[in-house]
Amino acid sequence: MLMDRKNWFKSRGYYEKPMYSWHIDSMFMFLIDAMKIKCIILPEDHIIYHIEHGGGWTPETEKQLFENLKKRNVPYFTWQDLIKIEKVIRRNFKKSIYFNRETWGIIQNLKISVR
Repeated sequence: MLMDRKNWFKSRGYYEKPMYSWHIDSMFMFLIDAMKIKCIILPEDHIIYHIEHGGGWTPETEKQLFENLKKRNVPYFTWQDLIKIEKVIRRNFKKSIYFNRETWGIIQNLKISVR
């Protein structure tokens, strides 16, 4: 996700709770859409692909991944959860639905000068 600093702090970033990060990026896209933060969808010749770095989802390992998460009681959002979350965000956004507190971001109030 590429976004300017102002909008990262305005949106308060990705959902940050101790759980497997399944659907976290989609939830964030619903949030910034509800916030009317302008998005630019890059053309196909600008697409960047995610590099598999081990331990995450692949089509071949999906079944085993979720069996392991359930066995170890690691929470994650299901597709059904994602649909419900989207509805809550869209229905309640004017009531300030955010994933993180207003104080989110370790250096949000620091003034940094780059030379």
